[in-house]
Amino acid sequence: MRNLKIKVVIPVATDHYDAKVKEDFEKTVRPGTEISVVSLKRGPFRIESIYDKGFAVPFMLEVMKEAEEEGYDAIVIFCACDVGLVAAKELLTIPVVGMAESSMHLAATLGEKFSVLAPTKEGVLMYRERARLYKLEDRLASVRDVNIQVADLDKDITDLKQRLLDVGKKCIHDGADVIIFGCGGIRGVREWLQLQLGVPVIEPGLVAVRTAEMLVDLNLTHSMMTFMKPLEKPIYLYESYK
Repeated sequence: MRNLKIKVVIPVATDHYDAKVKEDFEKTVRPGTEISVVSLKRGPFRIESIYDKGFAVPFMLEVMKEAEEEGYDAIVIFCACDVGLVAAKELLTIPVVGMAESSMHLAATLGEKFSVLAPTKEGVLMYRERARLYKLEDRLASVRDVNIQVADLDKDITDLKQRLLDVGKKCIHDGADVIIFGCGGIRGVREWLQLQLGVPVIEPGLVAVRTAEMLVDLNLTHSMMTFMKPLEKPIYLYESYK
């Protein structure tokens, strides 16, 4: 297998997560895979709503287009609500992997129903939307939040673990036999929670980067019949039409 270059795009205007994500991914990928992590120069500070997603997309697409031109083999969007995923697939020819899409489909192979543990209530709608888009709504048992802001997820690991455990038990009561973390910021607790709950627990960032490796190894990318490349067109200012 040849060496790979994967660009990980974090769709927020802060480099707070860059080093942590790079460290986690380098421990996960196989030898010979080069991981480069980049955040946005402009955009939302964090993704916690559909509005935040829309705000980030134009800036993300610029970064991802540059990555393809620089020779990267695949792109991972480091956000559990797959910011700009469909638009990126239309724009690029290399594999673009979303954390929610890859994790939800994996979850559907591991059990009958899955639940998503979101950080806050504001994000619940986004994950339901993703399940509908990926035709997995009937496999979604529930989306529950642990009531922690994204920026605070790594401040008190003991509190985070207790909340994940408490809410995870409720998800199992909802009918879930697989759990997905609803944010890349929930990290380092997957194996502990899996042991406590007795069901598979998915950390979506790790699934996404391994999925990217697999697609490149198999010489596969998204279908251009579905994700048709947009026609190039000039961009005019409003005044140009007057």
